[in-house]
Amino acid sequence: MLPLPVLHIITRLIIGGAQENTMFTAALLDPARFDVGILSGPQTGSEGSLIAEVRARDIPLTILPQLLRQISPLNDLLALWKLTLLMRQKRYTIVLTHSSKAGVIVRLAARLAG
Repeated sequence: MLPLPVLHIITRLIIGGAQENTMFTAALLDPARFDVGILSGPQTGSEGSLIAEVRARDIPLTILPQLLRQISPLNDLLALWKLTLLMRQKRYTIVLTHSSKAGVIVRLAARLAG
């Protein structure tokens, strides 16, 4: 049986609770059962970034430049469009969101992707 495709989505990979939980959850899933990746927006903060640590753990990481923490109508629509295309292409079995804005955009993208 092929591993189930799983995608974790969060708006920023800063050092913090939700972000660290996302990284550890992705890292600890059994690779024989789950094909796990993380998608994040590009922003970091004064807290520091987890991007290098995610890559050091060999977790596939996609940075979506349009997925920003703040409300930005143009970028939000572009992120929705790109996420819809990605979901149609990859056909993820499980998609987990770890921030409120990502949750809204990803749910819409999943609906549009079918």
